[in-house]
Amino acid sequence: MELQDFLGNSKALSARLAAQGITTTFDLLLHLPLRYLDKTRLTSIAALRYGVAAQIEARVVQANTEMGRKRSLAILLEDDYGGQIVVRMFYFGRKIMARFTPGTRLRCFGEPGRGKTGLELYHPSLQFLPQGQTPPLAARLEPVYPKLDGLGPKRLTTIISKILEGYKNTPPQDPLFDYGLETLTLINCLQYLHFPPPDANFSQLSDKQSPPQLRLVREELTAQQLFMRQSRALQQQYTALSLAPLS
Repeated sequence: MELQDFLGNSKALSARLAAQGITTTFDLLLHLPLRYLDKTRLTSIAALRYGVAAQIEARVVQANTEMGRKRSLAILLEDDYGGQIVVRMFYFGRKIMARFTPGTRLRCFGEPGRGKTGLELYHPSLQFLPQGQTPPLAARLEPVYPKLDGLGPKRLTTIISKILEGYKNTPPQDPLFDYGLETLTLINCLQYLHFPPPDANFSQLSDKQSPPQLRLVREELTAQQLFMRQSRALQQQYTALSLAPLS
C-alpha cells in the first residue's frame, strides 16, 4: 500500500510529510501517541490532585472578570457533591462569557494547577451539556500525537484507521511473530496503541509498559542487533593492508 493513496493524491502534503521523515504507510503507523487522555470517567472536585489530569462534571455558580497581572475570566463551578473549583481563562470574549450563565452544566478536562483560590483549572477542554441531558462518557482513551505538519489529529486518526484496515487483508512481514518469538502481531500492537480498547490499562500505557509497547521495544532492539551484526560481517570482508615496521 502506498501512502499517496491515503492522502487524496496531494503531492504537496506528501512533500510536507516526506520532509518530516514520513514516506510510507508504516512510517505513519509508527507515528505513535505521546500520551493518552482518560475521558472515560468522572472525578469529583474534592478528589482532584495537583498536576493530575482529570475530568469533572459540574454546574456554573458564577462567572466574573478579575483584574490582576492579566485580566481573566473566573468561573466558579460546583459538582453534585458540593465541591467547588475555579476555572480560569485568560483568552476570552463576550461570546464565551455569555455561555457561562449560572446553572449551566459542563464537563471540564485538564490538569489542576495552583491559583489564587487554591487548585484551579486553566483553559481546560470544555463540553457544554444540553439541559436535562447527560451524554455518555468516552468509550476509550484519547491518544495525543506529536505535532505533524500538514495533518491535524482528526485527519491523522482517519488515515491511520484506513491503513490498519488495509493491513488486515494483507499483513506485512512479521518475522518475530512468524517464528514464535512474539505472541502479539505487529499490526495488532499498532491497532492497540492508536485505538486503545475500552479495557486498556491507562497506567501501563502512561508508563510505556503495556504489552504492545514492550513488543515494539523488542522489535526495535532486534532490528538494531541485526543491523550491527550485518555491519560487522561486512567489515570482516575487508582486511587492512599490512605495513612493514619502520627500521
